[in-house]
Amino acid sequence: MDDEHEEEWPPPEARYRSALWRAEGQLEREEWSRALDTLDDVLGLGDDELVRGMRHLAAAGYRLWDGDRGRARKQLEHARHRLAPYLPEHEDVDLAALIELVNEKVES
Repeated sequence: MDDEHEEEWPPPEARYRSALWRAEGQLEREEWSRALDTLDDVLGLGDDELVRGMRHLAAAGYRLWDGDRGRARKQLEHARHRLAPYLPEHEDVDLAALIELVNEKVES
């Protein structure tokens, strides 16, 4: 088979976008660990800075779930910093709403 017929399926761009949307839903449902796994799977397929920012949101939720509010706050700050250039929305992901959701959890 030639290279033309050996293309990756689904294409990396589609896997990347799908993972962002899936991670958005996981974060909304407070599925912190699943969101981390979902985002890890697409590192290197798209905008890694965006992926890392979303990972920080998931890590903040995970740290809070694990009882470490101080580390959760640090992860949230990292997320805010990394996601700032993409706010309020990027790739059809409402990043501002996700930051607010995690912030409410961390500060409650």
